Amino acid sequence: MEIQRTFRLRPIEESDNDAMAEIIKQCAHEFDLIGPGYGPTDEEVDHLFQAYHGLGRAYWLAESPDKILGGAGIAGLEGESQLWCELRKMYVLPAGRGLGIGFSLLQQLMIEAYDFGFRYCYLETTGALVQAKELYLKAGFKILEEPMGQTGHTRCEIPMALDIGLFLANPP
Repeated sequence: MEIQRTFRLRPIEESDNDAMAEIIKQCAHEFDLIGPGYGPTDEEVDHLFQAYHGLGRAYWLAESPDKILGGAGIAGLEGESQLWCELRKMYVLPAGRGLGIGFSLLQQLMIEAYDFGFRYCYLETTGALVQAKELYLKAGFKILEEPMGQTGHTRCEIPMALDIGLFLANPP
């Protein structure tokens, strides 16, 4: 008997803050992303709804019928032109990996980013997040030689960028 694996995407609600913060912290421990310089230590982790509730910002969740499996957000890339957004806080629980959640979140956020007026997306990741890096490369992100913006994620050694229009016109 095959187990049906389904999920749906939806915008974050204030009542989701604690669950999503726990997912991010669980993933941080799983991949040893502990300490300053990694996204899970950012103050916004404990209040994602408030941090992503505003013009040019969005945070989406993936959930199964009984629980949140992960989420991701976008916001303007601090220190860069208004054409650049940053993919932020994309974390998925082990139970949700391999189901297409990461790509679905990315696709939803790139549609929204384009509608907000962003034309390029930046992210920083680390070698410990092998599956995430593979997803980003498959989606069309290119590895950059130098980091951009002012993210504060000094321990995330892999800066990447995506032309959102190309991604939306030719999805992988």
